[in-house]
Amino acid sequence: MTPRGAVASGVERIGLAALKAPLHALFAIAALTAIALNGATKLQVQDAIDGLLRSDTAEYKTFERMRSLFPTSELNLLVVAQVPRPLDSATISKLRDVHLDLGLADDVVHVLSMFSVHRQDSSDGRVLPVIPDTLSNPPESGSLRELIESHPDIAGRFYEPVDDSQGLALFVAALDGQAEKDLGVTTMVDAIEQEVQAIESSTGLALSITGAPVMKADILEAGRRDALRLNVAGFTIGLLVCLLLFPSLRVVAIVILPTGLAVVFSLGLIGYLGIQLNALMNTIIPLVMVISLANGMHLSIAIMRAWSPQSALPAAIQRAMREVGPACVLSAATTALALASLALTDSHLISRFGLTAASAILISILVVLAVIPCLAHVLLRTQDPSARALAGFRFERELGSFLNNLSRRVVGGCCPVAVLGLMAIVASGSLYAQLSPSYRLTDVIPENQHADTAQLLDRHFSGINPVSVLVTAEKPITSESREVFAAVAEVHELLESHPQLASTHSLNDIVGGDAQTATGRLASLEALPETITARYISADGRSTVVSASAKDLQALTLKRIAGDLEDELDRVREKYPHLEMQLTGLAIVSALRSNDTISSLNGALLLAVVLVMVLVGLLFWSVEFALLSLVANLFPIALAGSWLYVSGIGMQYVSVVGLTVAFGIAVDDTVHFLNRYRLQRLAGLPVLNALRLTVRSIGPVLIMTTVVIMCGLASTFVSNVPPTRTFGLLCSITLILALIGDVILLPAILMVYEGLKRRARRFTGQPAGRAT
Repeated sequence: MTPRGAVASGVERIGLAALKAPLHALFAIAALTAIALNGATKLQVQDAIDGLLRSDTAEYKTFERMRSLFPTSELNLLVVAQVPRPLDSATISKLRDVHLDLGLADDVVHVLSMFSVHRQDSSDGRVLPVIPDTLSNPPESGSLRELIESHPDIAGRFYEPVDDSQGLALFVAALDGQAEKDLGVTTMVDAIEQEVQAIESSTGLALSITGAPVMKADILEAGRRDALRLNVAGFTIGLLVCLLLFPSLRVVAIVILPTGLAVVFSLGLIGYLGIQLNALMNTIIPLVMVISLANGMHLSIAIMRAWSPQSALPAAIQRAMREVGPACVLSAATTALALASLALTDSHLISRFGLTAASAILISILVVLAVIPCLAHVLLRTQDPSARALAGFRFERELGSFLNNLSRRVVGGCCPVAVLGLMAIVASGSLYAQLSPSYRLTDVIPENQHADTAQLLDRHFSGINPVSVLVTAEKPITSESREVFAAVAEVHELLESHPQLASTHSLNDIVGGDAQTATGRLASLEALPETITARYISADGRSTVVSASAKDLQALTLKRIAGDLEDELDRVREKYPHLEMQLTGLAIVSALRSNDTISSLNGALLLAVVLVMVLVGLLFWSVEFALLSLVANLFPIALAGSWLYVSGIGMQYVSVVGLTVAFGIAVDDTVHFLNRYRLQRLAGLPVLNALRLTVRSIGPVLIMTTVVIMCGLASTFVSNVPPTRTFGLLCSITLILALIGDVILLPAILMVYEGLKRRARRFTGQPAGRAT
């Protein structure tokens, strides 16, 4: 197989054009860099919970409608107090102080706790608190303790024994939605956490916070921290590794500076587009570093190898740009295509991520192609090409010798290697096919004390994932809305009786399900402060919400729960056809959206594999190269997918995105290998010699780029955000597998393919053609 046709699309000529006036080109790039830096100052951070859910689907629109009608429904900050058992009057008094002090905190609308539970006095009909305002000393406190631990509206909702020596008390602080818009959730949560710490000091009780607002604040803070750490640490580590590999600081500058500029241009793009950073968007910058650094090393090393006393520097640069530049363009194009395929999902966040990442990759390759020739001309023109420091990189001779021996063994045993590789793809692919969508709300939040508190609530209470039913009437709810009261009572009972839901709250808590007695109790509701009534009845008076809590369950389990609830709600809807009842809530929407989005992401990845194969075939003008690239790139994807299965991580959002990104990076190695092999075959070398020389020349560069990339990704391993950490680990595993696929599996398959083709020619009596 002697590949024909050019890989180039002409894009690589941007470097040749810049080389005609390198100083002018560098000044122009400096001016563009200043503009990009201005865009980078416009960067903002977004919480990933809302971003992952946002879409144009009916369930998300219902969720948004509920949040607009009941702003505090998703703004419940949970405070957990650890108290000694048995409860005594002193401890109960301290808990009351926590309730009162929380209610006085800025931006807290109201507080629900065991002290919010009331009962109706049978003698005069007055509504009295279950826990009296004046606490008695023992022995009466013993009966009060028994009441707290057994009362149906307190036990399991606001108080739960942990063991014989400890119990947990829960306080639900509804935050001001307007304050969140004005101050930002991070500032508001920080202020309340300081207030909780002050209450902790005054009462001596151990207090901790969690809840949806806290999760959002933690995600925002982690996003800012990771954006800085991933960018600075990744670039610094890459620089240190390059300093270790290259003996010349000038060569290091030629490799590193374009990478830094590509990062700046990408940040500027994100800033000008108004795209907010989050745990997913933060991976774009390491990705740009990876692609830019890899292509920069390929080009720089090609220049060093082409430059000699017999070849002038401009000629060496031009040769490198013509030979390696097209492969750099193709590798960037295939990576961008793989990322752009993510736009096929209906998740706004992931679609925007795919298009933004693809755009950043395309910008980065333009920067690399334009800057490296200019820098090489300016920094190396006064150097001696025979100097040892410019001869290549450290360990090149050792790596070349190792790869030379490796290629000899691979070519000699090509059949077993090819068969084993294909068997690994099939076996791993079968495990990959068994992966099902996996998502839990806590999978996307940072690991800290707030997450520990959420797990504590999940174990001992009902969890923190809200499940709601929005009930809407045709007219405003009044004391005569008996149908509404009866329907709410049935929905309340439906949620309360479900074995995997608990802590059900609704208008039924105050009005009750008996329509005949609703008038007086509704009057009691209307007499309450507006901040309390807003929790039960919307501002327009037509809607009310019934809410429960679910534990931190997998999305598939929550989806089954949603299906069961919808079946039960259908029966209630038939009884009350004039009322609209919609199942919603963060838990329900996240379960429905995650399954659909992860499945569509997986389909987009498979489509990207096919599209990349077609693109490789078109640009190399070779069907054989297209099929070979498919096998070489399925190898790391299939094996990485099997690791997801064996490790139990499963097919999460970040798993599919990470595989897509890693696939785009893996294609880079394959393209550079095939391009070098193509050049050797076009030079007239037979297959055996072309393969061995390709492995010997391109293999060291692939190894070094993989080492540099993995070192740059190492900064993701220390993140306390699970998706970021999983992303870095998955990319690293896939890159190692991609390297194995390109220096071992791909040469073996090439040899087997050429052998089969020779036998086919002999069998059909066709001429063998050029020696292979």
